[in-house]
Amino acid sequence: MAKGWERVWRGVAWRVEVRSVGRDGGSTLRLGPAKASAASGSSPEWLRFDCFDARPHWHLDPGGRDLVSPLDERGDPIAETFALLDAELASLLEQAGAPTELTRAIALAGGDPSRRALLREAESVLRHRPARLDDLDLRRLEQRRSEK
Repeated sequence: MAKGWERVWRGVAWRVEVRSVGRDGGSTLRLGPAKASAASGSSPEWLRFDCFDARPHWHLDPGGRDLVSPLDERGDPIAETFALLDAELASLLEQAGAPTELTRAIALAGGDPSRRALLREAESVLRHRPARLDDLDLRRLEQRRSEK
């Protein structure tokens, strides 16, 4: 995913990208303010969900403290991420330091159909990351016994 995916919903920027950290990597969902900070020129990050192949986890960043919590790597970390976001989005954003007006508006928009659509679209993008063809091992592929 060279360019990534980004949507803005009710003042929150949702960004999906593929990241590599050392030998680990996978899809990442970042939530932050829709507008860049005038002082720094960049957007801070309130929440980040690293749905990595090994050791998936998520970050809550109140005041730059970066609190890290694990996601269950034996299960489906992407499903766990969206269950958490569906149930606790406003609360998580509030804990992360998002403005009170924004978190109140999001709490009131719980049943908004655009929220459900956004969550479905973001989950789809996280699940269907692009194939990295350079990572395929030609010898392993040649040893397959299937007809396809």
